[in-house]
Amino acid sequence: MILRKYIILPVFFLMAFISCEKVDVPDPVEVSDTEPVFYSKLNIGDSQFNASAGIDDYIMDTGFEQDPASSSIKLFGYLRHKNCTVRDCSNSLKIVLGDRLLTNANFNIDQFLSGNTFSYAATYSRDSSIVRFKPVLPELTDATALTWRFNDEKEVHNQRILERVLNRRHNYQLRLSLNQHACQSSQLQTINLATGGCSSRIRISDRKAVVTSTGSPPFRYQWSNGLRDSVITLEAVAVSASKSLEVKVTDSKGCISEVSLGISPGSVDGQLCQTTFEYDSRLLQINNRENIAKVVYVEIVDNNGVAFRSDGFEQPRDAEFKIIEISDFENNTKGQRTKKIKAAIKCLLSAEDAPEKEIKLSGTVVFAVAYPD
Repeated sequence: MILRKYIILPVFFLMAFISCEKVDVPDPVEVSDTEPVFYSKLNIGDSQFNASAGIDDYIMDTGFEQDPASSSIKLFGYLRHKNCTVRDCSNSLKIVLGDRLLTNANFNIDQFLSGNTFSYAATYSRDSSIVRFKPVLPELTDATALTWRFNDEKEVHNQRILERVLNRRHNYQLRLSLNQHACQSSQLQTINLATGGCSSRIRISDRKAVVTSTGSPPFRYQWSNGLRDSVITLEAVAVSASKSLEVKVTDSKGCISEVSLGISPGSVDGQLCQTTFEYDSRLLQINNRENIAKVVYVEIVDNNGVAFRSDGFEQPRDAEFKIIEISDFENNTKGQRTKKIKAAIKCLLSAEDAPEKEIKLSGTVVFAVAYPD
């Protein structure tokens, strides 16, 4: 997927002074063709991205971007092939550092680069999602009474949509109760966004109540009439004139779900009602992510043109961007001053269209960035 061979590359420098969301890069100018100055020695998943100044027309672009509207600044170093003209060059490495400033005069490169360890910006929270719950019923009228009970929180009445921010790896229990045309029913689901949790429903077939459940089989059943099978007959319930038939299901991992079927007293052929709900989730987005970390993103593009970046999710606690050395370097082709930086990197990368599918990145890189005077 990623470059596996060691590459000796010539060194060039390139400046781009542009607005946010656009990068125009002029032709680089050669600085040295003798010994490596900029290089990467990185492991990415089961592959490597090891590139050095020397051969194959690779260059080190340097530049910075400023956005007057938000007073933000980005400094970047871009190790890529000289002949690439697209935004995301295959077999390339880009490192973007960022900060906030009020005016040019307030930005100090040495102050910005101070400190041994930089934190990573992120688009989404690693553990949290916004979840929207809604009932799944043939009809909802003004006379339909809904009651939500989330864990041990207070009941929420007659709210058609329930929204919560949940930790993706925690278990939550949510019960929806319904009273419609004097028929009462309810459903309790265990919600776990990482594992799927568990839920149950009752299906009526030939005067039999059949339970279907999600979760990890085998399941244990406990009906309100004492039966413990997945299928029971409705005649036994009609004799007792019960208004509801309830079952509690426990899967092999201890995940609990419950569901009740409303039945008109005294008749199997009377009114039946059942309640169920569904939910969808989206990742919790982090606002102003560029203001809370110096590493805007690290990006590697593989030989298929797929970009993997560090700013999908929040990085785990053991992630690091550790500065080893900083030194002044030659001006780039536009006369902008540059800094040479050596850093140790350990983080997770993910593709933009699949932020949860992550690969590990670790190793050492020497790169340069340009900065405003």
